[in-house]
Amino acid sequence: MTSVLMLLPSAGRCSAGARSRTGAAATLAALPALVLGAGLLLAGACAHAANVEEAQDAANRQTRAEINAKRSAVQKAYEEKVKDCRTRFVVTGCLEDAHSWRIEALRPLQQQEIEVNARERQQRAAAQRERVMAKDEEAREAASGAQGARGASAVKAAQRPASAPPLPPTRQRRANPEAHQQQVQREQQAAERKAAERRQAAASREAKQQELQRRAKALEEKRAAKPADPKKPAPAHLPTPSASDIQSLPSR
Repeated sequence: MTSVLMLLPSAGRCSAGARSRTGAAATLAALPALVLGAGLLLAGACAHAANVEEAQDAANRQTRAEINAKRSAVQKAYEEKVKDCRTRFVVTGCLEDAHSWRIEALRPLQQQEIEVNARERQQRAAAQRERVMAKDEEAREAASGAQGARGASAVKAAQRPASAPPLPPTRQRRANPEAHQQQVQREQQAAERKAAERRQAAASREAKQQELQRRAKALEEKRAAKPADPKKPAPAHLPTPSASDIQSLPSR
């Protein structure tokens, strides 16, 4: 009887240890659900960011369409002005006025296009940063899930009889923030180069247009300053009638 009473405390300690291991196992078993909830929240945030990005892209496309429509209207009005100038006596001044009007009309459209390009570059950079953050978050969640799985495996292994040692878990490869940042910088530099090329092309077109206008002006001035051809016979003048000639005319 005495030996039985001496065994009771140790049995109580064993039962307490079993309850402690059971609580740890329940906590570790709840980790996947927590990770899943965090993943769902992250997915919702990513979906919201994608919707915002799509709305921004749609707004930029709408702005570009409006700029192109206004540019077409300005070009059409300029062509009408040039056509009207061709019908006038003084062509050069009229063409210069039309050209100046076209430059002033296109200047705000060019400014709007520059602002749209800058806004698109900022949006692309922000989207790239969000993608990098999302990948880092996924890597952290994968590492947390793997750690929870390792803990659950350890608890289950402690509850099971001794067996062969478990295999070491594979390490999750985390995203490299520096590589992503370099990619973002390369994309920004490429976008800036394209914008510079577009500006250079626009400046080249403008210079060609000015050269054409200058040549047209020089040609008009040359034609106006050209002397009359001496070989061309002068128009014949009729003789002035005398008083006797006038009196000899039959009366009506």
